[in-house]
Amino acid sequence: KGCANGSASFTATAPNSSTGAPITVTGPLTESPAGSGTFTGTIPALTPAHGAGDIQITITCPNPANNTTIDFTIYIDPSGTVVDTNGVPVVGATVTLLRSDTPTGLTQVTSGSPDMSPANRLNPDTTKKGGIFGWDVIGGYYQVTAAAPGCTVPGHPSKTTVSSPVFQVPPPAVNLTLTLACPDRSTYRAVTPYRVFDSRSSSCVQCAGSFGKGAHQDIQITGNINGGSVPANAIAVALNLTGTGGSASTYLQLIPTGSGTAIGATSSLNLPAGTDQANLVIVPLGTGGKVTLFNHAGRIDAIVDVQGYFVPSPGQAVAGPGGTAGTFHPIAPLRMCDSRGGSGTVCNNTSTDITLGPFQSRAVTLWGSATPATGCIVSTTVVPCGGKASAVVFNLTATGGTRSTYLTAYPSNGAGACDAPPTASTVNVPAGVDRPNRAIVPINLTNGTVCIYDNLGTTNFVIDVNGWFGTGAETTAGALYYPTNPVRLCDTRPGTGTPCSSQTFSANSILPHINLAGSVADGDPANPVAVALNATGTGGTANTYVTIYPDGTAKPNASDLNIPRATDFPVADIVKLGTGGQVDAYNHVGSIDLVIDIVGWFAP
Repeated sequence: KGCANGSASFTATAPNSSTGAPITVTGPLTESPAGSGTFTGTIPALTPAHGAGDIQITITCPNPANNTTIDFTIYIDPSGTVVDTNGVPVVGATVTLLRSDTPTGLTQVTSGSPDMSPANRLNPDTTKKGGIFGWDVIGGYYQVTAAAPGCTVPGHPSKTTVSSPVFQVPPPAVNLTLTLACPDRSTYRAVTPYRVFDSRSSSCVQCAGSFGKGAHQDIQITGNINGGSVPANAIAVALNLTGTGGSASTYLQLIPTGSGTAIGATSSLNLPAGTDQANLVIVPLGTGGKVTLFNHAGRIDAIVDVQGYFVPSPGQAVAGPGGTAGTFHPIAPLRMCDSRGGSGTVCNNTSTDITLGPFQSRAVTLWGSATPATGCIVSTTVVPCGGKASAVVFNLTATGGTRSTYLTAYPSNGAGACDAPPTASTVNVPAGVDRPNRAIVPINLTNGTVCIYDNLGTTNFVIDVNGWFGTGAETTAGALYYPTNPVRLCDTRPGTGTPCSSQTFSANSILPHINLAGSVADGDPANPVAVALNATGTGGTANTYVTIYPDGTAKPNASDLNIPRATDFPVADIVKLGTGGQVDAYNHVGSIDLVIDIVGWFAP
């Protein structure tokens, strides 16, 4: 009664499961009835909160001697986190609350039940950023279960749902941890290319001399090397592998160090004697953050440039703003740039060639429409404008060069112009030859440009885009990367034991319905939307090109492999999957065999 006709207010604080910072709300309490000294009010839900919340009530009385402050704690429980066996939070896991009045016979609480506070009456619910879940419940006995796509119970691969012990509320239950065994799903971080290995004595980086027949060397990738850095928690890396000055036709192989993958059993780069040739290789990191490089025949030097790396993902990808950065958005191959006259692309809408000259760089716009003067459009078939894409995946082809040279794809500067290129290469090409290679390059967030540099002579170039990695600002969630050791799913040569074996791949023909979805045994996640692969053309009867594209779509005006006659030629590719997880392949001239090795999948 000493506070009749006074005033009161509250301050409530609880943790924010999205940011880790506290959520604080304040407000007045109302004296009801007037003059009674009794104050009431409603504290709004502290969403998205979990764990314990601190409440402070401050009452100001007509007589200051009667002023009162009351502090107490409320518990948002049961609450806790879902993590994988590496301790990485699993976002988007399905969590389900079970209850009973006794320690046995627990059943699922009905969604919307008054057994749960109005702050969260969803059951099942999904974990938020940080793997957080939480309800606020009446007293009783409870249990929480958790499941996530592709994940299993640790030690029990046939079981998909993990359960907490049965516990009683009260006392508080605010630090529950449920652990799932999940695939090594990851998101991508593109970097300005930098050289992490060069076996040549004149430009040595981690070198121990050239590689002889059957030689192999472990190469450190993680850590700070030659001005670049890959963090210790990276699980896979995108590398540009170049062979140079080989004394014999050979192949090079990059595999995770200590992974058990047979040395020499697969190829990453096939190249004739005396040529400089490159291929993008996406490879899981092995023991100590290393990869192992192997040479099959003759003696050769090798160069390795880092283009980016994959880091563990906090569970399922979520859409932005504030979504999961580094997820992949595949598109059907799209020719964005062709410097040759008459191409009608954004980098040449004239009838004459606009070649790159020696030591020249050019900024090329890779977002929006491929049609000149159309600019930004809203479509799932292009790279979006407006800072939603962090990097672009594209095939860069050099064509019609007047001298043997190399091209380098690299990020533009803040103004969208081209600074000096880094010490790295993307495509190594002899004079007069058409040669491609895949690149993953950070895109300018302001104007959507990347830079292309030519070292010697003049050359035309072509850019076919396959997809993009997001910044987390995109409104549609992308796909996470699931790396695997190489899996051969197609080989048209007779007797290979693959579904493609002995299939004819002749001139102007399509090899249809190539199933690249794989199987659980291969490490394939559920519902993949794209695949990372190494495609090799071998034994061609004519100079040709091959295009790989989603099944169920029209053949695009694009190319993946440009293959000289009677040559084994590989190229890395990231391909959107079509109907039933399938792709089609088109061969332009002559007949040729096609080999496809999977190195990973992209899935939600």
